[in-house]
Amino acid sequence: MNLNLQLFPLFYLKVILVEFKIDKRFDGARLDTFIRKKYKNKKLGFLYKSIRKGDVKVNDKSKNPSFKLQKGDIVTFDEEIENENKEEIELSEDEKKLITDSIVYENDRFLLVNKSSGLVVHKGTGHEYGLLEMLKSFYNNDDIHLINRLDKDTSGLIIASKNIIEARKLNKMFKNRNVNKKYYAVVKGASNENNFKITKRIKKTGSGVKISDEGKEAITQCRIINKNKKYSLLDIDLITGRKHQIRIHLADFGLPIIGDYKYGVSKGNKMYLLSYSIEIPEYDFKFELDIPEDFKLFFK
Repeated sequence: MNLNLQLFPLFYLKVILVEFKIDKRFDGARLDTFIRKKYKNKKLGFLYKSIRKGDVKVNDKSKNPSFKLQKGDIVTFDEEIENENKEEIELSEDEKKLITDSIVYENDRFLLVNKSSGLVVHKGTGHEYGLLEMLKSFYNNDDIHLINRLDKDTSGLIIASKNIIEARKLNKMFKNRNVNKKYYAVVKGASNENNFKITKRIKKTGSGVKISDEGKEAITQCRIINKNKKYSLLDIDLITGRKHQIRIHLADFGLPIIGDYKYGVSKGNKMYLLSYSIEIPEYDFKFELDIPEDFKLFFK
Protein backbone atom coordinates (compact mmCIF):
# COMPACT_ATOMS: atom_id res chain seq x y z
CA MET A 1 0.00 0.00 0.00
CA ASN A 2 1.40 3.36 -1.04
CA LEU A 3 0.62 6.07 1.51
CA ASN A 4 1.02 9.64 0.27
CA LEU A 5 2.15 11.36 3.46
CA GLN A 6 2.91 15.06 3.59
CA LEU A 7 5.58 15.79 6.16
CA PHE A 8 5.85 19.19 7.84
CA PRO A 9 9.10 20.45 9.36
CA LEU A 10 9.10 21.04 13.08
CA PHE A 11 9.25 24.80 12.80
CA TYR A 12 5.63 24.81 11.59
CA LEU A 13 4.48 23.51 14.95
CA LYS A 14 3.23 26.40 17.07
CA VAL A 15 3.12 26.49 20.84
CA ILE A 16 0.50 28.82 22.29
CA LEU A 17 1.78 30.44 25.46
CA VAL A 18 -0.93 33.02 26.13
CA GLU A 19 -4.69 32.77 26.02
CA PHE A 20 -6.81 35.82 26.81
CA LYS A 21 -10.58 36.02 27.19
CA ILE A 22 -11.98 39.39 26.11
CA ASP A 23 -13.85 41.20 28.87
CA LYS A 24 -15.85 44.43 28.85
CA ARG A 25 -12.70 46.55 28.72
CA PHE A 26 -11.98 45.48 25.13
CA ASP A 27 -15.52 44.73 23.94
CA GLY A 28 -15.76 46.41 20.53
CA ALA A 29 -12.03 47.16 20.29
CA ARG A 30 -10.03 46.40 17.14
CA LEU A 31 -7.72 43.39 17.26
CA ASP A 32 -4.64 45.51 16.52
CA THR A 33 -5.61 47.97 19.26
CA PHE A 34 -5.87 45.11 21.76
CA ILE A 35 -2.50 43.64 20.71
CA ARG A 36 -0.81 47.03 20.98
CA LYS A 37 -2.22 47.46 24.50
CA LYS A 38 -0.98 44.03 25.58
CA TYR A 39 2.48 44.44 24.05
CA LYS A 40 3.29 48.12 24.40
CA ASN A 41 7.04 47.54 24.51
CA LYS A 42 7.23 45.72 21.18
CA LYS A 43 7.69 47.28 17.76
CA LEU A 44 4.48 47.98 15.85
CA GLY A 45 5.87 46.45 12.67
CA PHE A 46 6.53 43.18 14.47
CA LEU A 47 3.02 43.09 15.97
CA TYR A 48 1.26 43.74 12.66
CA LYS A 49 3.43 41.12 10.96
CA SER A 50 2.45 38.63 13.68
CA ILE A 51 -1.25 39.29 13.06
CA ARG A 52 -0.87 38.89 9.29
CA LYS A 53 1.12 35.65 9.73
CA GLY A 54 -1.62 34.17 11.89
CA ASP A 55 0.46 34.09 15.07
CA VAL A 56 -2.45 35.89 16.71
CA LYS A 57 -5.82 34.15 16.54
CA VAL A 58 -9.36 34.92 17.66
CA ASN A 59 -11.39 31.83 18.55
CA ASP A 60 -8.71 29.72 16.79
CA LYS A 61 -9.05 31.68 13.54
CA SER A 62 -6.73 34.23 11.93
CA LYS A 63 -8.24 37.70 11.64
CA ASN A 64 -7.39 41.03 10.03
CA PRO A 65 -5.95 43.81 12.24
CA SER A 66 -9.25 45.72 11.96
CA PHE A 67 -11.36 42.83 13.27
CA LYS A 68 -13.71 43.99 16.06
CA LEU A 69 -13.47 41.93 19.23
CA GLN A 70 -16.49 40.95 21.31
CA LYS A 71 -16.81 40.09 24.97
CA GLY A 72 -16.09 36.40 25.42
CA ASP A 73 -13.75 36.04 22.42
CA ILE A 74 -10.61 34.00 23.06
CA VAL A 75 -7.42 35.59 21.72
CA THR A 76 -4.30 33.44 21.58
CA PHE A 77 -0.69 34.54 21.08
CA ASP A 78 2.10 32.52 19.58
CA GLU A 79 5.33 31.99 21.52
CA GLU A 80 7.25 34.11 18.98
CA ILE A 81 5.46 37.19 20.26
CA GLU A 82 6.26 36.33 23.86
CA ASN A 83 9.92 35.68 23.10
CA GLU A 84 10.52 38.75 20.95
CA ASN A 85 12.95 41.08 22.72
CA LYS A 86 11.14 43.26 25.24
CA GLU A 87 12.26 46.84 25.65
CA GLU A 88 12.36 47.97 29.26
CA ILE A 89 13.72 51.11 30.84
CA GLU A 90 15.26 51.51 34.25
CA LEU A 91 14.96 54.98 35.69
CA SER A 92 17.96 56.66 37.25
CA GLU A 93 17.62 58.17 40.71
CA ASP A 94 17.45 61.64 39.14
CA GLU A 95 14.63 60.51 36.84
CA LYS A 96 12.73 58.97 39.75
CA LYS A 97 13.05 62.25 41.63
CA LEU A 98 11.87 64.14 38.54
CA ILE A 99 8.71 62.03 38.38
CA THR A 100 8.13 62.29 42.14
CA ASP A 101 8.48 66.07 42.07
CA SER A 102 6.28 66.37 38.96
CA ILE A 103 3.23 64.56 40.34
CA VAL A 104 0.95 67.26 41.75
CA TYR A 105 -2.23 65.22 42.27
CA GLU A 106 -3.13 61.53 42.42
CA ASN A 107 -6.09 59.28 43.21
CA ASP A 108 -6.88 55.63 42.46
CA ARG A 109 -8.07 56.42 38.89
CA PHE A 110 -5.73 59.07 37.50
CA LEU A 111 -2.90 61.43 38.30
CA LEU A 112 -1.75 64.88 37.24
CA VAL A 113 1.82 65.56 36.18
CA ASN A 114 3.35 69.03 35.93
CA LYS A 115 5.56 68.37 32.90
CA SER A 116 8.69 70.46 32.59
CA SER A 117 9.62 72.26 29.38
CA GLY A 118 11.94 70.15 27.21
CA LEU A 119 10.53 66.76 28.24
CA VAL A 120 8.87 64.73 25.46
CA VAL A 121 5.63 62.95 26.34
CA HIS A 122 6.50 59.66 24.63
CA LYS A 123 9.33 57.95 22.79
CA GLY A 124 9.97 58.84 19.18
CA THR A 125 12.62 60.05 16.78
CA GLY A 126 15.71 60.95 18.80
CA HIS A 127 14.13 59.93 22.12
CA GLU A 128 14.35 56.39 23.51
CA TYR A 129 11.61 57.14 26.03
CA GLY A 130 9.48 59.98 27.33
CA LEU A 131 7.10 60.86 30.14
CA LEU A 132 4.70 58.00 29.36
CA GLU A 133 7.41 55.33 29.50
CA MET A 134 8.87 56.89 32.65
CA LEU A 135 5.49 56.79 34.41
CA LYS A 136 4.95 53.15 33.43
CA SER A 137 8.34 52.24 34.82
CA PHE A 138 7.92 54.35 37.97
CA TYR A 139 4.54 52.77 38.81
CA ASN A 140 5.33 49.37 37.28
CA ASN A 141 2.01 49.70 35.47
CA ASP A 142 1.71 49.20 31.70
CA ASP A 143 -1.94 50.33 31.79
CA ILE A 144 -1.05 53.99 32.33
CA HIS A 145 -2.30 56.20 29.48
CA LEU A 146 -1.68 59.88 28.79
CA ILE A 147 -5.05 61.51 28.15
CA ASN A 148 -3.82 64.86 26.86
CA ARG A 149 -0.55 65.77 25.15
CA LEU A 150 1.75 68.76 25.39
CA ASP A 151 4.47 69.76 22.95
CA LYS A 152 8.02 69.07 24.08
CA ASP A 153 8.68 72.72 24.94
CA THR A 154 5.27 73.39 26.54
CA SER A 155 5.14 72.90 30.30
CA GLY A 156 2.24 72.15 32.60
CA LEU A 157 -0.51 69.72 33.47
CA ILE A 158 -0.99 66.33 31.85
CA ILE A 159 -3.62 63.78 32.93
CA ALA A 160 -2.53 60.15 33.11
CA SER A 161 -5.10 57.42 33.72
CA LYS A 162 -4.16 54.30 35.67
CA ASN A 163 -6.31 51.81 33.75
CA ILE A 164 -7.95 51.44 30.35
CA ILE A 165 -11.51 51.91 31.66
CA GLU A 166 -10.63 55.32 33.10
CA ALA A 167 -8.70 56.15 29.93
CA ARG A 168 -11.82 55.57 27.83
CA LYS A 169 -13.95 57.73 30.14
CA LEU A 170 -11.50 60.63 30.10
CA ASN A 171 -10.82 60.37 26.36
CA LYS A 172 -14.56 60.58 25.71
CA MET A 173 -14.80 63.69 27.91
CA PHE A 174 -11.97 65.34 25.98
CA LYS A 175 -13.51 64.40 22.64
CA ASN A 176 -16.85 65.89 23.69
CA ARG A 177 -15.12 69.02 25.05
CA ASN A 178 -16.22 68.27 28.60
CA VAL A 179 -12.77 69.02 30.03
CA ASN A 180 -11.70 72.65 30.43
CA LYS A 181 -8.03 73.55 29.87
CA LYS A 182 -6.36 76.89 30.47
CA TYR A 183 -2.88 78.20 29.73
CA TYR A 184 -0.56 81.05 30.66
CA ALA A 185 1.65 82.53 27.94
CA VAL A 186 4.18 85.35 27.81
CA VAL A 187 4.03 87.01 24.39
CA LYS A 188 5.78 89.84 22.63
CA GLY A 189 3.58 92.90 22.20
CA ALA A 190 0.08 93.75 23.38
CA SER A 191 -3.44 93.95 22.01
CA ASN A 192 -5.66 97.01 22.25
CA GLU A 193 -8.33 94.70 23.65
CA ASN A 194 -7.86 92.98 26.99
CA ASN A 195 -10.22 90.19 25.94
CA PHE A 196 -10.22 88.70 22.46
CA LYS A 197 -11.07 85.48 20.62
CA ILE A 198 -9.10 83.93 17.75
CA THR A 199 -11.12 81.68 15.44
CA LYS A 200 -8.96 81.12 12.36
CA ARG A 201 -8.96 77.58 11.02
CA ILE A 202 -5.80 75.45 11.23
CA LYS A 203 -4.38 72.94 8.75
CA LYS A 204 -1.57 70.44 9.37
CA THR A 205 1.54 70.78 7.20
CA GLY A 206 4.08 68.05 7.83
CA SER A 207 5.63 68.65 11.24
CA GLY A 208 3.74 71.89 11.83
CA VAL A 209 0.51 73.75 11.07
CA LYS A 210 -0.63 76.84 9.22
CA ILE A 211 -3.63 79.14 9.13
CA SER A 212 -5.89 78.03 6.28
CA ASP A 213 -9.55 78.28 5.33
CA GLU A 214 -9.25 74.60 4.39
CA GLY A 215 -8.23 73.67 7.93
CA LYS A 216 -10.22 72.52 10.95
CA GLU A 217 -12.16 74.73 13.33
CA ALA A 218 -9.96 76.22 16.06
CA ILE A 219 -11.05 78.55 18.87
CA THR A 220 -8.72 80.27 21.35
CA GLN A 221 -10.08 82.70 23.96
CA CYS A 222 -7.50 85.11 25.44
CA ARG A 223 -7.39 87.61 28.29
CA ILE A 224 -4.50 89.94 29.10
CA ILE A 225 -3.75 89.84 32.83
CA ASN A 226 -0.50 91.84 32.81
CA LYS A 227 1.47 93.86 30.27
CA ASN A 228 4.13 96.48 29.74
CA LYS A 229 5.64 98.17 26.68
CA LYS A 230 7.27 94.96 25.43
CA TYR A 231 5.35 91.95 26.72
CA SER A 232 1.93 90.65 27.74
CA LEU A 233 0.90 87.83 30.06
CA LEU A 234 -2.13 86.01 28.69
CA ASP A 235 -4.70 83.79 30.35
CA ILE A 236 -5.86 81.45 27.58
CA ASP A 237 -8.95 79.26 27.42
CA LEU A 238 -8.40 76.48 24.89
CA ILE A 239 -11.83 75.78 23.41
CA THR A 240 -10.61 73.33 20.75
CA GLY A 241 -7.41 71.31 20.90
CA ARG A 242 -5.67 71.42 17.53
CA LYS A 243 -1.97 70.73 17.10
CA HIS A 244 0.10 73.85 17.96
CA GLN A 245 -3.17 75.79 18.16
CA ILE A 246 -2.21 78.41 20.74
CA ARG A 247 1.22 78.92 19.21
CA ILE A 248 0.07 79.49 15.62
CA HIS A 249 -3.00 81.52 16.63
CA LEU A 250 -0.99 83.96 18.73
CA ALA A 251 1.79 84.25 16.15
CA ASP A 252 -0.73 85.01 13.41
CA PHE A 253 -2.50 87.51 15.70
CA GLY A 254 0.76 89.42 16.18
CA LEU A 255 1.50 88.22 19.72
CA PRO A 256 4.17 85.51 19.29
CA ILE A 257 5.08 83.42 22.33
CA ILE A 258 8.50 84.05 23.87
CA GLY A 259 10.76 81.04 23.36
CA ASP A 260 8.68 79.52 20.56
CA TYR A 261 11.40 78.82 18.00
CA LYS A 262 8.93 77.53 15.40
CA TYR A 263 6.22 80.20 15.31
CA GLY A 264 7.14 82.83 17.87
CA VAL A 265 10.16 84.68 19.27
CA SER A 266 13.40 82.71 19.65
CA LYS A 267 14.39 84.25 22.94
CA GLY A 268 15.19 82.67 26.29
CA ASN A 269 16.02 79.12 27.32
CA LYS A 270 12.42 77.81 27.27
CA MET A 271 9.02 78.42 25.74
CA TYR A 272 6.81 80.51 28.00
CA LEU A 273 3.62 78.52 27.55
CA LEU A 274 2.15 76.70 30.55
CA SER A 275 -0.93 74.48 30.84
CA TYR A 276 -1.97 75.65 34.30
CA SER A 277 -5.58 74.52 34.78
CA ILE A 278 -7.60 71.36 34.15
CA GLU A 279 -11.25 71.10 35.14
CA ILE A 280 -13.40 67.96 34.85
CA PRO A 281 -16.99 69.03 35.65
CA GLU A 282 -18.33 65.46 35.62
CA TYR A 283 -15.94 64.63 38.48
CA ASP A 284 -16.40 68.02 40.18
CA PHE A 285 -12.62 68.29 39.88
CA LYS A 286 -10.41 71.30 39.23
CA PHE A 287 -6.68 71.80 39.67
CA GLU A 288 -4.61 74.92 38.98
CA LEU A 289 -0.94 75.88 39.08
CA ASP A 290 0.27 79.31 40.16
CA ILE A 291 1.87 81.71 37.69
CA PRO A 292 5.56 80.69 37.58
CA GLU A 293 8.08 83.17 38.97
CA ASP A 294 10.05 83.27 35.70
CA PHE A 295 6.86 84.33 33.88
CA LYS A 296 6.50 87.23 36.34
CA LEU A 297 10.06 88.44 35.72
CA PHE A 298 9.03 89.95 32.37
CA PHE A 299 6.84 92.46 34.24
CA LYS A 300 9.14 93.65 37.04
